[in-house]
Amino acid sequence: MKKSRVILTFVICLLPMIIGGLFYQYLPNKIPVHFGIDNNPNLYASRSTFIFLIPIAMVLLQIFLLSTFFYTSKKAQKLPKLFELMFWIIPILSVLMSIMMVVYAYDKSINVGRIVCLCVGILLILIGNYSTKMDYENGKRYFRPTPKNEQDFRKKNKITSYVLIVLGLLFLIIAWIIPFR
Repeated sequence: MKKSRVILTFVICLLPMIIGGLFYQYLPNKIPVHFGIDNNPNLYASRSTFIFLIPIAMVLLQIFLLSTFFYTSKKAQKLPKLFELMFWIIPILSVLMSIMMVVYAYDKSINVGRIVCLCVGILLILIGNYSTKMDYENGKRYFRPTPKNEQDFRKKNKITSYVLIVLGLLFLIIAWIIPFR
């Protein structure tokens, strides 16, 4: 992966900090950062904690994720498409969740549970779709226990992909059917 793309993921993770710094005075003193199953916030953070600490935590999580991928793929010429997708999960979630929490702080009518179910559903479908595109050599390198042969790898990979896609679809259905209020 190019160094510029890695730096871009860090910048995107820090985007809520930059935007929050610009609008600091307009943000409420307490911003919800965790929600219960009943769609009500059960943990709040101060303005400064929300703006500075959470994006830094997301950058640290991204560093951990990237270092794990780079460590496991030292010898790989090109990472599988699935891992390319994984590089962008933390930065995108960082921005989406920050926006959602600030909007909820101002307008309590947004349905956080539904948004989270939609995000998880889409993520599972994407991972399920891209996991079928991994070849046997990468499967031997990244999966434990190591697949015995290519046929065994294909079979397990296909089953895993279908299960992830079905779970993703279930999350999308749950997001629209079950009321979260």
